[in-house]
Amino acid sequence: MASSEMIAPAGDVVLVIGPEKKRFRVHSLLLCAASPVFRVMLDNQFFQEGGARSPEAPKNVALPEDDAEALEIILNVLHYRADEVDDPLAPASVLRVAIATDKYDLTPSLKLVIRDWLKCDGVTDATELWQLAIAACWLGNDIAFEAITRSLLQRYGGSFIKLGETDRMPPDVRVRLPALMEERRGQLRLDLLSRFYRAGTNKDYGCLSCNWFEVRSMDYLGYFLSENNFDPWSKRCIGWKDGKLEPNIVSQISIESAIASVNAESIEVSSVTCNKPHKDPGFKGKVQEAIREYRNSIHGLCLECVRTGDEHESHSDEGH
Repeated sequence: MASSEMIAPAGDVVLVIGPEKKRFRVHSLLLCAASPVFRVMLDNQFFQEGGARSPEAPKNVALPEDDAEALEIILNVLHYRADEVDDPLAPASVLRVAIATDKYDLTPSLKLVIRDWLKCDGVTDATELWQLAIAACWLGNDIAFEAITRSLLQRYGGSFIKLGETDRMPPDVRVRLPALMEERRGQLRLDLLSRFYRAGTNKDYGCLSCNWFEVRSMDYLGYFLSENNFDPWSKRCIGWKDGKLEPNIVSQISIESAIASVNAESIEVSSVTCNKPHKDPGFKGKVQEAIREYRNSIHGLCLECVRTGDEHESHSDEGH
């Protein structure tokens, strides 16, 4: 990162930022062009103090409540010093920058770099994904918000309520976002279970003489329900742990982990004696098709829905 007061050596303003009073010399012209908040603030200060802006006598502007690290990143970008900014920018830093960007109304000026900072490709840590999601809220980026929340819904198996306590969230989403994430993931879990159930219960292969398919269908479902802690009904909401009965916490497993735990090739079915020929139920292909269709059906949250609490259809022709 840049040294103190060296962002613009010929700048006419020195920003003194945060409780640590870090000093950054910058061009007021660039700040005023990028931010209407800075424009009003600097114009008022120079008007009150009198005198013209001059690099020979740069004026100090105190910003004691601001985040020095976040503003340093923003100032470097505004002064064409992107090489001084970490690439990629850590999600924790993206969140801090997003809060400062919202405060100074800099979103239009930083639109291109914001799009890059909010990319979640390759981010697997739940805390970092949550930080990016909150950053997208501050920045009003609905496309990035949908993609990030979609990744979170698939990858994270823990409590969104607890995850939501760790970061600075905009007031209009602070309560609603964790609750809607929990609700949406619950819907996705039930949908996945339903798709696996349908894949193993096709009556077209039934046999009145030996119940050939029914026996294999029950073996199939028994395998799926016993191999992971995914289905709320399979454990009847309680389970054994270290010799004790404990509540079955369905949220301990993520959707991706549940999908990965299912291997149709390893399903063992009971032997049934019957003189009639029977068609292979094709569990493997059905499971693979169910997973493929399911993944294509997953969507993240709509930022407008989270902010307003309205139904999605009230502001969009497309469903979630």
